[in-house]
Amino acid sequence: MFAWPIRSLHVGSWLLLATLMATNGRAEDFRIESRVFAGKEPKPVSENTTLFHIGIVYDFIPDKSIAVFDKPRGRFLLLDRQRKIKAEVTVEQLQTFCDRLQKMAAADNNAFVRFVAEPLFDV
Repeated sequence: MFAWPIRSLHVGSWLLLATLMATNGRAEDFRIESRVFAGKEPKPVSENTTLFHIGIVYDFIPDKSIAVFDKPRGRFLLLDRQRKIKAEVTVEQLQTFCDRLQKMAAADNNAFVRFVAEPLFDV
């Protein structure tokens, strides 16, 4: 199994990719350019470009990494451009991992962790 360093990933990108994975609709051709600023700093701490083309999502972080969500083939491709490393994770592998993680959290001794695994709200 490939361990991807969290510090090199763009959290917003993963949220976007996970959201697209969960939906059944197809995104047609367009692009999103994002810049993240910290406090009042004039220079962004992170920049990325996300491209949507015929059902495939490409997320580029300049000079660092590329993440590709290939829904038609049911996979994520992760490319670390600096270290020249490539990883492929199938949607099935990711779902299995998430299911296992949820079961572990549901059995945890910490009440907050159990709540996160299976949130129940009073209305």
